[in-house]
Amino acid sequence: MRLNMTKITEIMNRMTIMAFLFLITIPGATAAEEESGSSLDEPLAAAVAILALIPLTTALIAYRRTDNKRLLILSVAFGIFFVKGIMLFLEHDLEPIGLDLEGVHLMSIFMDFLIIILISWTTFRK
Repeated sequence: MRLNMTKITEIMNRMTIMAFLFLITIPGATAAEEESGSSLDEPLAAAVAILALIPLTTALIAYRRTDNKRLLILSVAFGIFFVKGIMLFLEHDLEPIGLDLEGVHLMSIFMDFLIIILISWTTFRK
């Protein structure tokens, strides 16, 4: 199956614009959050996870075309970033399976460490 890059680029551009518009509304929503007691953590984590799909998809498509192992490692890094966003989105739902908020925070830091190592390795390796 041949992927149409024009269509994929168009979809990614729309997702980026939607995420940007979402991020612009955060300052006003943060002020309303203090008054209503609701939290913006979950919607923001969901937006980050969705945005992580853009470079993940791009790297996977590029890997399929070139068979460059660096792109596969980069895809793994963005995949971890996506999983981290989902995990943060569901952090309160993970408590019944034995992962408290401190455990989620620790796993998030570990995932950040892995992401930086993988991206650095693909960038600076000869």
